[in-house]
Amino acid sequence: MFKQNLIQTIQDYKVNFEKVHKAEIYKWKAIKHFQENWDIGADDFKTMLKSSFAKAKNLMDAGSYYPRRMLYQFADFEPALIKSAFQNLYNEAIPLLDRRNHFKVKIDRIMQQHFADDKNSYQDDRALMLYLSLKYPESYFLYKYEMFLNYSRLIEYPYKPIRGRFENVLQYNTLCEILKSEVVKDQDLLKMHKGRIDEDTYFDVSSNVLVQDIIYANVTHIHKESKPKTFPSQKNEKNIIVTTSNSSSFQNNLNKIAFNASVIDFEKQQKQNKILGDMGEYFVMEFERKNLTKKSHINKLEHSAKSQGDGLGFDIKSVTSGGDAKFIEVKTTTGSLDTPFFITNTELQRSIQERENYYLYRVYDFDVNTQTGKIEILKGSLENLCDTPTTFKVKLSKI
Repeated sequence: MFKQNLIQTIQDYKVNFEKVHKAEIYKWKAIKHFQENWDIGADDFKTMLKSSFAKAKNLMDAGSYYPRRMLYQFADFEPALIKSAFQNLYNEAIPLLDRRNHFKVKIDRIMQQHFADDKNSYQDDRALMLYLSLKYPESYFLYKYEMFLNYSRLIEYPYKPIRGRFENVLQYNTLCEILKSEVVKDQDLLKMHKGRIDEDTYFDVSSNVLVQDIIYANVTHIHKESKPKTFPSQKNEKNIIVTTSNSSSFQNNLNKIAFNASVIDFEKQQKQNKILGDMGEYFVMEFERKNLTKKSHINKLEHSAKSQGDGLGFDIKSVTSGGDAKFIEVKTTTGSLDTPFFITNTELQRSIQERENYYLYRVYDFDVNTQTGKIEILKGSLENLCDTPTTFKVKLSKI
């Protein structure tokens, strides 16, 4: 499945390392230059802006795509407004989608006041993710829609990018995290990468730039002339075993508490759980897509956790064969059906509110490499499964 294809692209990158290195090392140099020159408090913001992006030409201007040139023109007309837009964009306390929308509002204001209606600002999601990656290269990934689309096809990734959707950026970030989880295991690759870093080159400790370089190199330098499905097909029509039950037929049997001490790498565990959760959601998305026979129903299938974000109380919105709504929460483990998992209060309350349309897809015995596993589908409220709180919300106040 796609995981083996993804790993193969890492090996192909290593084989072509020297060729790719010579063509793409400018990325790390551009980031280093930006880091050394960016100063949001500079008295002459326009000059500072141009200096910071001076070595990012190859990243910003290509063909008929000119975000850098337009950005400089914006700074000529409205330096204070552009400065404000970047201040907000780089404020990590604000959700990414809000920052993106705020930036676009500021750009639209400048466009309306100083440019013709048919003029393109080029300040799209690709440009914004570049600005974020230059400032925070350990947190973001350089993004291009065509690159994401071609790489998804190359490795047969479950998500299909659709032009113009911000969801693409979120899905791309998920793919990058999955790829990074394999990259950081490859000590030979990390050693090769570290060997090309000099005093004029940024060293991405998190390997985020390296991850994007692997994606870009495979679709641009290595498999450029290949058809989308380069690797041998590894589809397995028997990769899903499904059983269906009512949630009331299960009960929570975790009341017994064991007091055992242990040392846990919570950051590592959280990342692994996030990747496993994402893979399980893709697994269910493919299952739902195969079982929706009507095109009108397929069009209603939505990976809500990506398109809208977390906190909805469900991960996927689908429909039944009769066209009724299905709110699907996915819980994935590599272990057996009785492996413990967590349900949030938001998920519980949503299941109560939508009890007639709420489904828990319990993915278990899941193999992330082969994308095989079993699904137990539970319909209805999750109340009977949530009788053992593991954490409590506490607010202190003096009496």
